[in-house]
Amino acid sequence: MTNKQKKEYLSQYIEIVREMQLHKDNRGRLYTIPAQRLSALPKGSRIINDNLAEEVCNVINLEEDYIKIELEELGKLKMKIFNCIRTLKDSKYRQIMYSRYIYGFRWEEICIKMNYEWTWIHSLHGKALKEIEIVETEEHKIAQ
Repeated sequence: MTNKQKKEYLSQYIEIVREMQLHKDNRGRLYTIPAQRLSALPKGSRIINDNLAEEVCNVINLEEDYIKIELEELGKLKMKIFNCIRTLKDSKYRQIMYSRYIYGFRWEEICIKMNYEWTWIHSLHGKALKEIEIVETEEHKIAQ
C-alpha cells in the first residue's frame, strides 16, 4: 500500500465519526416526519389511517435496522484505523497520527502542540506512514 493510500485509509476515521454522528442526530426524524404526516390526514376512515400507520412503522423499523447495521460496520472500521495507529512503536509517530487522523488537527496545530518545525512534523509523518501496517481488505473502504 502506498503512502497516499495509507493517508486516504486513515483519513476515513474523521468521515466515519461525522457519518455516525449524522445518523445518531437524525434518528429522531424517523419518527417525527411520519407522525406529522399521519396527524395531517383527514379524520374518518380509521382503517386507512391504521393501515398507513402500520406501513409507516414498517418503514421506520427497516430504516432503524439499516442504521444499526451501518453504525456497527462504521464502528468496526473506526476501531481498525485507531488500532493501526496504536501499533506504531514511536510515541512521536503516534502523537502525529492521532492528532492528524483521529482528532483532525491541521498541520499548524500539530506543529504548535508538539513544538516542532513544519518540515520536521512532515518528516516524522512520512516515517510514520512507512512504518504503519494496514492490511488491505475490501471492508477498509467506506462507501462514497
